Amino acid sequence: RDDGDGLILGETPATLRPFLFGGRGEGVDPQLYVTITISIIIVLVATGIIFKFWASVQEEENWELSLNT
Repeated sequence: RDDGDGLILGETPATLRPFLFGGRGEGVDPQLYVTITISIIIVLVATGIIFKFWASVQEEENWELSLNT
């Protein structure tokens, strides 16, 4: 299929094909979706851990400030 720029995206490897061209599941390796899903989960878990650490540091600083007054 030609997109007008002289590129035939049907011959592009599935992992390099933009999501906007071609329907979902049209020769796309399911491993790609698994990899993206696992990456998103890792980022969310890391963000949660960082937030919990930051919140505990903030709480500790507030507690120390209340002792000084």
